[in-house]
Amino acid sequence: FYARKRVWFPFMAALLNLGVFFLLAGVLFKPWGAQGISLGDSLAFTSEAIILLSILVYQLRREQNVHLFEGDKQLWGTLFRGLVAAIVGGGCTWLVLHFGGQILPELVLGIAAMGIGLAAALPLVWKEVKVFLNL
Repeated sequence: FYARKRVWFPFMAALLNLGVFFLLAGVLFKPWGAQGISLGDSLAFTSEAIILLSILVYQLRREQNVHLFEGDKQLWGTLFRGLVAAIVGGGCTWLVLHFGGQILPELVLGIAAMGIGLAAALPLVWKEVKVFLNL
C-alpha cells in the first residue's frame, strides 16, 4: 500500500484494529483475564491482516489483472503447510501449558511450551524457513 501511495487503507485498518481490540479485550478479559486480552489482540491483528490482504487482492485483480491465489499450487501448498504447522504447534503449546502447570514454574513452563510448539511446527514449514533464511 505504501509503495503504491495508498496510505489510507492501512490507516483505516489500524483504526478498525484498535476498535476491535478494545471491544474483544474488554469482553474477553472478564472470563479469561490476561489470556482474554491476548486473544483479543491476536484476533484484532489477524482480522486487520485479512482485511488488508483482501483489499490488495481486489485492487491487483481490478487494476492489473493479477489473479493471486488462483491455480498456484506452490502458494496453496505453503498456505496449507502453514495452517497445519500453526495447528500442530499451537496444540502442542496448549498441551504443555495445560498439563505442565502443576509441575513447572510459570516462566519455565512458558518457555518450554514455546520451545516444544516451535519444535513441533518447524519441520512442517522448514522449506519456507530455508527460503526465508536465504533472502
